[in-house]
Amino acid sequence: MNKCPMIYGFWDRVDEAIAKSGKSKEQIARLMGCERKVLYARGGAMHSTYVARFCVATGISADYLLGLTEG
Repeated sequence: MNKCPMIYGFWDRVDEAIAKSGKSKEQIARLMGCERKVLYARGGAMHSTYVARFCVATGISADYLLGLTEG
């Protein structure tokens, strides 16, 4: 059983947001002020600071990214 169901699909939503933004992972990483490996860490955790910066860079809500709301 998944102990944190709202995080289920997190990296899928990350990929979807990147695709919808029209920017590359490299461009988004630059906007976030981090190395691009942060966006390639599928299955790993993303620090909350990067989650916030990712949302600003892609224009999506943190609630959606975390699975709290629908697209």
